[in-house]
Amino acid sequence: MRIVAGSCKGRMIKTLEGQNTRPTTEKVREAIFGKLQFEIPGSTVLDFFAGSGAIGIEALSRGAKKCFFVDKSRDAMRIIKMNAESCGFTADSVFIQADFEKAAAGITEKFDFIFIDPPYQSGFYTRAFTLALGLLAEDGLIVAEHEAPIEVPEGLHIVQEKRYSRIFVSYIARDQE
Repeated sequence: MRIVAGSCKGRMIKTLEGQNTRPTTEKVREAIFGKLQFEIPGSTVLDFFAGSGAIGIEALSRGAKKCFFVDKSRDAMRIIKMNAESCGFTADSVFIQADFEKAAAGITEKFDFIFIDPPYQSGFYTRAFTLALGLLAEDGLIVAEHEAPIEVPEGLHIVQEKRYSRIFVSYIARDQE
């Protein structure tokens, strides 16, 4: 797998062996960041369920100023750290090896972008969206990858949803009061 664009364009990154993680494909990452390209520079990003860190590293490569990587797997966090280091992003990264709920409870930062991509059948979406609402900057955006239609909790709404073969990407914003 490689970084699609930015300062690390073409750089290969490592992924975990086996089926426990499902990295976001280059095609889907290219579509997401093509849509967000002018908003990413200078932003603060949270990569929930980070896996290989591909999403957060893509954001840093495209000019995000800081990325928090959250994953409960020790092996995943080892890969994320290696990938961030090989791209020169260690100083711009915060690594949190913890369950997403515990991680969210300890984060005080507000994020311009929160990427949510849990295991599809995990049932984590609703809880992750609820926690993300408390971490989202006023004009922030949640980007969720999923394989079936999703519902968002009160306080959030789906701005746009795109389909790429079997994968959906939803752009979710805070309700305006």
